[in-house]
Amino acid sequence: TDRSDQHRAVREIDCLIRCWTCGKRIGLTGVRCRCGYYFCSTHRYAEAHQCDYDYKTNERRKLAKANPVVMADKLDDKA
Repeated sequence: TDRSDQHRAVREIDCLIRCWTCGKRIGLTGVRCRCGYYFCSTHRYAEAHQCDYDYKTNERRKLAKANPVVMADKLDDKA
């Protein structure tokens, strides 16, 4: 199990220094996407690497949390 742990650690480090899509070495210039992977400058956009992260649902949730529904009290007729 010690060897498998070392192999897993090496693989994780390799994923951090290479683009997940093209395998290009990225070093410190890599961009981490919300899907959790690192990409080169060419594949940094979600459309470029077929990202499976649901941006719409996340942003809708943030908007709903930031903008609660405001309901005013109804006024009685004073005619």
